[in-house]
Amino acid sequence: MSSLIKSVSLLPLGLGALIGVFAIVLVLLEQYEPSPLTTFAIVLLTLVIATQGLKPFGETVGYQILQALVFAFVGVAEVATGELNTLAVVFILVGCAGFLYYGSQARRRGVWESVSS
Repeated sequence: MSSLIKSVSLLPLGLGALIGVFAIVLVLLEQYEPSPLTTFAIVLLTLVIATQGLKPFGETVGYQILQALVFAFVGVAEVATGELNTLAVVFILVGCAGFLYYGSQARRRGVWESVSS
């Protein structure tokens, strides 16, 4: 098996950082007060989105499964802390749909195969 990190793409790294900065700004402006669990979930989402920049790992079925699970986790974290809202439900649905789709891809082609192949 070859290395899962051969190069780094700055655009996904920047997008991950932008999501983190956006969340910090909302908290500092007192527009959003996440619970500790939701804060952890958002930090995890930021890291996973930034990880897409690690090529070829960010192009694998395994990465897509990881990303789907983290999206679902963010939604579940919101709901678990009493923040039942449309965005939380969308995160859960998108995460579960992604997990089912990419899970079937992983079963057929393998976890470390490229999504585009």
